[in-house]
Amino acid sequence: MSVAFVQKLQGIPYFEAMNAGGAKAAKEIGLRWIYKGGTTADPGAQTDIVKALIQQRVDVLVVAPNDPDSLAPVLQQAKDRGIHVMTSDTDAPNSVREVFVNQATADGIGTAIIDSLAVARPRRGSRRRSIVPPSGNPSYRCACWRSPSCSSSCRDAAGSTCRWAPSSVWRGWCSASVSACGACLC
Repeated sequence: MSVAFVQKLQGIPYFEAMNAGGAKAAKEIGLRWIYKGGTTADPGAQTDIVKALIQQRVDVLVVAPNDPDSLAPVLQQAKDRGIHVMTSDTDAPNSVREVFVNQATADGIGTAIIDSLAVARPRRGSRRRSIVPPSGNPSYRCACWRSPSCSSSCRDAAGSTCRWAPSSVWRGWCSASVSACGACLC
């Protein structure tokens, strides 16, 4: 059985790490691993690589598409030949792909960024940390942070009780409106 991975561009450390992991796993379970990609992020060149792999009749085709919509008809050709199709890094939701593998979720990336900001930017002389949303955006929730030594009954500037995320002592949301939203006071 053969598994081919077509990355967006050769030499990118993220894809090289995927190649190393894929090659190792393939060796461990007895698969043939094929790693291909262009020297430029050219959708046409990537399409040519995918077409060549279809002609080789690989069993599984994994693609990190440069242009998901233009690649969709070629992925259909692969499926029509009985090749299992997956996407990685960039999805092709309008294609016949069976599985999409992403490096992280949008929520996970957002949480990591905000957590990093909160840790990196504490208020001077205080254990409080806060991110104040842009004014005029009523859909924005106030995010606030507390140190592990804060009690669970912290209140925001408007006097509303902060609700802490169950998975973390660092993240919480206050129920105040945007105009009253501020740091949770511990």
